[in-house]
Amino acid sequence: CFCVGFVFSLMGTLLWWTGHVAGFALLYTLGNIVSMAGTGFLIGPRRQLRNMCKSSRQYATALYFTMMLLTIFAAISGWSAISILVFCILQWCAMVWYVASYIPYGQRMLKKILGNMVDF
Repeated sequence: CFCVGFVFSLMGTLLWWTGHVAGFALLYTLGNIVSMAGTGFLIGPRRQLRNMCKSSRQYATALYFTMMLLTIFAAISGWSAISILVFCILQWCAMVWYVASYIPYGQRMLKKILGNMVDF
């Protein structure tokens, strides 16, 4: 499933280069959903949901799914390309935050790195 998700994301990137921003957003988001389903396939859907709803990552999960839904909504509704791209970037940031929730002290490290970048 992870490989299929990667292929969807790759196909979306090809649409990006041809100027089809909405198609890119849909395939990129579909790729993320399929990749997430792949981890559910490996550990089981019930365990996957339980892990996603743990207190340490429930906000990251909610943010990630919200960004995916907003990306799909913007692409289907025909919003401007720039707004769709903003949602794709926010979706990527939410995914990084979500993945960091699975790494011990991952979110804390990200906060420190981002804080240091702002302070420079």
